[in-house]
Amino acid sequence: MACSLVLFLCLVSFLIDFSSATNCTKVSGKACQATCNGKKYDLSHVTKSAKNITDSDDGYYYLVNFCEQVKCGQNNGVAICQGKGIRYFSLGTIDSAFWTTSDSSGDFNVTIHGTTQGDGTVRTAIIMFTSGKKNSIDFNGEGQGANQNTYYFTGTYHGGSESIAGAIGWVLISVALVALVIYFIAGILFMYIVKGARGLEVIPNVNFWKSLPLLIVEGCLFVVSPCRKKFGKNEYEKI
Repeated sequence: MACSLVLFLCLVSFLIDFSSATNCTKVSGKACQATCNGKKYDLSHVTKSAKNITDSDDGYYYLVNFCEQVKCGQNNGVAICQGKGIRYFSLGTIDSAFWTTSDSSGDFNVTIHGTTQGDGTVRTAIIMFTSGKKNSIDFNGEGQGANQNTYYFTGTYHGGSESIAGAIGWVLISVALVALVIYFIAGILFMYIVKGARGLEVIPNVNFWKSLPLLIVEGCLFVVSPCRKKFGKNEYEKI
């Protein structure tokens, strides 16, 4: 009864999320990475190696790895494998992963599907991830009736999401720092070799760099204490 209730709640949650879901874009060449609402997620944080989940109710175990295929009999490219004894069933391949997200909270769903050689039955796994304090994934159960052969998992994701805008900002800062280093190296070489400068004079635009600290201080003082017009006079107070 409790298991059925959990499956029902999982199904309802998935349907609510799916009704307002936004498709994510998988990162090219990265099977376990996707961009959702401007944020990049990496499932290697969840499964750095094949994770083994045991279902105590029916004795099946589930090998999970979204980044590299798990061993699943003669099936290739499998992300989740259901096993028991010498029986293996593919619940979905790495390449079939379809990502969706419904909001900006960091929660997302991953749906995979696959068939088992010699079986032909299409099986589907739905993994619902929420933001958490640790990385984990657990098996909730198999669907019933029309949802038979659909397997539900829940997971928590603590790998962090990298904002695309933030990534672009760091790229621009890195480019600026590299350009500044090149400017100083090229400028010093030019001043030393071509101009014959020595000592501090080899620094390009040395007078500007000497006065820069004072300019920064004056700028701060101007912000804190802007100049005011003297009462009854056509002149301004000194900063």
